[in-house]
Parts: sequence; structure tokens; C-alpha cells
Amino acid sequence: MKQQNYETCNHILVYSKIEYDRYEGRTYKSRGCIKCGLDNSILDTNIDFLHSKEKIKYTYLRKKYLTGIETKVTCDLDLARAIFSKIKEAHPKIDNKTAIKYFEIALDNIRNIKVNEDRKVNRAKRLSLSPDFKRWDARDVCIG
Repeated sequence: MKQQNYETCNHILVYSKIEYDRYEGRTYKSRGCIKCGLDNSILDTNIDFLHSKEKIKYTYLRKKYLTGIETKVTCDLDLARAIFSKIKEAHPKIDNKTAIKYFEIALDNIRNIKVNEDRKVNRAKRLSLSPDFKRWDARDVCIG
């Protein structure tokens, strides 16, 4: 069932992980879909260490290249999915292009409006993220 969802999803992609290899001087960008949760950074993990749902993603991505609408946004995938979910909940018939604009505006507001730690905890709860979620900014997904 999950694999069918991945195949029929009109993916909307964000950069979910960016790694800089100083030795090679290269940047590696992993992309994830804010609609279905596919994230090609899973391919960096040995399949033996993955749970069954993650193995389905891994197997799917080994066979198919992740393509879709590129947003050029760098964001934690859980945060992106939570924001997108709230947008779809409020506007169930919204088209992808408009949803992306709403998503980018909401993400900018989250990143640019400074709030105290209590408000961040409440924000995480409203988005159904763990209360200790700390990956609000683009730099939080950059490694290296």
C-alpha cells in the first residue's frame, strides 16, 4: 500500500539534508517529499538497520529516482510535512502551486518571528511534532 502511495504521489520536494564533504569539496543534497515522506537520505543507511516501513522506502528509492516539484527550500522534513499537513487540513482542495506558496510563507513566519522557548514547545505541539523539536532553521539540516 505504501509503495503505491509513493508511486502515485505528485511529490513536492525540499532539501532535507545537506552535507559538505571537505575532502572532496562537494556538497550532497538529500531531498524529501512533504506530501508522502519519501526522503532519499535514507539511502545513506544500511538496510539492515532500518525498520520495516523504512525498508519499503529504501527499496522503492533504490529502484526509482525521486522526482517532483522542486521548492529549493531547505527544511527539516518532519517540520515541512507538519506545515503542509496543516495547510491541507485548512484548505483540502488547494492545488500544489498554491500550497507551496502557503508553505513557504508559513515557514518564513516560523523562522523570522522570534518566540521564547515555551512558545516553540507549543508550536511544536500544534504541528504534532515532539515537544523537544529543535530543527526550525535551514542551518539545522546542514552537516559538515
